[in-house]
Amino acid sequence: MDKEILQALLNVPSGEKAALATIISTKGSTPRQKGVSFLVFADGRTVGTIGGGCGEAEVKQAALMALDAGALKVHHVDLTAAIAAEEGMLCGGHMEVAIEPVLDPEPFRLIAAHQKKNETVYSCLAVEGDARVIGKRGVYDARGSFLGGTPVVERLAPEWLGEVPLLVPREDGRVFIQPVTPPHVLLVLGGGYIAQALVAMARQLDFEITVVDDRPDFANNRLFPDAQVICERFEKALKEYPITSSTYIVVVTRGHRYDAECLRQVVSSPAAYIGLIGSRRRTKLLFDQLAEEGYAREDLARVKTPIGLDIGGETPAEIAVSILAEIIWYRRKGKKMSKC
Repeated sequence: MDKEILQALLNVPSGEKAALATIISTKGSTPRQKGVSFLVFADGRTVGTIGGGCGEAEVKQAALMALDAGALKVHHVDLTAAIAAEEGMLCGGHMEVAIEPVLDPEPFRLIAAHQKKNETVYSCLAVEGDARVIGKRGVYDARGSFLGGTPVVERLAPEWLGEVPLLVPREDGRVFIQPVTPPHVLLVLGGGYIAQALVAMARQLDFEITVVDDRPDFANNRLFPDAQVICERFEKALKEYPITSSTYIVVVTRGHRYDAECLRQVVSSPAAYIGLIGSRRRTKLLFDQLAEEGYAREDLARVKTPIGLDIGGETPAEIAVSILAEIIWYRRKGKKMSKC
């Protein structure tokens, strides 16, 4: 679930109406995939996007109608070439969108609480079937046990506990099961010009960002207003920092000595991504040094260097684009990419 949407759901004022529209199935070429949501308020304001264009406008109108009715509605969006051509769109598929008036904020509070603890949970929405639970959400832990909200199903089956959203047909209807993973964290080691460009762009990509540097002139909220900033020696900061499988690490320090200091702390961590700036010659010397110190070659092989996709970038901003492009690839790998 998008961080911006979850935050908006938690802050819906008492008495204000809002509907959450979530793509629960797709066929053919569509602008967004299953699990993507956007929030529609009764006054027409929205948070997030399911792809824009005529399809989103159609869903927005359906959401406003669902708010008036006060009940969940499953809306079918036809994006065939004939319809999409009116808007100059290239998509030609179909989307099924569940539109639920937000009547109970408790499931979203529960999701947010577990995100703060870096725990994966599953949100289960009843979209068809028993009238007593249609439009209700239950929250389940990583083992499939019920945590709170409405018990849409007694327990999630093991085959439902994957990394991608599922629309599950059952004898008594259909349920949409969506994994909600801990927030993705971008840990930037070094506060120089590349880091500054990187953080400015990354804030739009739904990362929680931390910057570490031991120099006060390069580790401050003036340079990084949207990040947690740690002004401390790299070794000390990293020994205390909680690196998880949702952490993406970018090493852009000011020199070989500091690169080594960082890699010693992170190379065997469970981080989803570790990237290191520098030439192949420089990084080979560094890896040889660390291998001699006893660090495993297989751990060192995880480090992406030279960092970023090879797009010929030269300026700090261009290099930042290449780094973020590579990180996005790693974040999205294993998931079906839209060709729309």
